[in-house]
Amino acid sequence: MTLFGSNPDGTIGDDERNFYKQRATGIGLYILGATSVSLEGLAFDNQPRVFDDKDIPSNKERVKIIKDQGALAINQIHHGGCLGLKRLSGVPAMAVSADVFNKELEKKGQLNDETKVVELNEKDIKRIIDDFAKATEISIKAGYDGIEIHGANNYLLQQFYSGYYNKRTDDWGGSLEKRMRFPLEVVDACCKIRDKYKKPEFIIGYRLSPKEPFDDGITMT
Repeated sequence: MTLFGSNPDGTIGDDERNFYKQRATGIGLYILGATSVSLEGLAFDNQPRVFDDKDIPSNKERVKIIKDQGALAINQIHHGGCLGLKRLSGVPAMAVSADVFNKELEKKGQLNDETKVVELNEKDIKRIIDDFAKATEISIKAGYDGIEIHGANNYLLQQFYSGYYNKRTDDWGGSLEKRMRFPLEVVDACCKIRDKYKKPEFIIGYRLSPKEPFDDGITMT
């Protein structure tokens, strides 16, 4: 669950502590809520972070609270993509195909300097893949038993895979195989970190949405 319980800088907050202390007894696996891998990927107030090593102490504490109750601790790593919030990051949100989301906002009368998104370029894409890898490394250092890559709920990985959100004509869009490239490269990058640390028992999961209610959206097939 997304708790909105961290401090504004992403460090662990008292509301978060209290929630975890009541939720991880008598179960085998606890998946924590969306934890942002990048500054521009922040999509919630008081969202936890796995940007760099300064985020390790708070993540260690989260792990300890969960594991002291007997459950495995899984860190859900996340990027909001076009749903990122400039008021939290100070920078525009980044979209797979900026025109799609900006037109959506315009139709709703919500397009302005605060909400307008910019399109990811090749350098941005490669950097975010590295951010997911770094988040995996931080999660290992913090003692998590695994990660869940957040590829659902209209966030960045789903935006790449979706024929509705992804209208790119380069190597990151168009055909189904090209739309799959970004999510698969993220998975590969996370697996390489697991291999680097020689932790075959470290769980790597992937959360997905099986259907979108849009033309050209993801279907059950």
